[in-house]
Amino acid sequence: MRLDALFDSADFCRRCNARLPMDAYWGRRKYCSVQCRDKDKVGRIPPAERVGRKCGFCDGPISTDKRFGTKFCCHDCHEAHFNRLRSLKRKAARAHLRCHVCGATVEHRGRLYVKYCSQRCNRLAFEARKAAG
Repeated sequence: MRLDALFDSADFCRRCNARLPMDAYWGRRKYCSVQCRDKDKVGRIPPAERVGRKCGFCDGPISTDKRFGTKFCCHDCHEAHFNRLRSLKRKAARAHLRCHVCGATVEHRGRLYVKYCSQRCNRLAFEARKAAG
């Protein structure tokens, strides 16, 4: 078998199709020289998936130099989106706060850890715990 028959497309430079040098990096090399590597990076076209992406908050365009999984056009949109989610979660939690003693709706004024609707229910719960041991 001839040595030339062992060469395949991985044995040639990606930019100029010159045969790669057989040195210590022969199996891992993609370019024949640093100049070919740098020229190929400059002329690279962004992937089609990155073109035409829209921000998840403001529907503005996301630039092509952002990473593939980017969902927002800027840090401010990212923060605003998660602040909105946080406030929606708080509102949903407020709607379900009920007194542990009488079952009435608890008015908590931003404190989500409130368990009782009044001092009376709080005292009743304390006395029940104290009697239970």
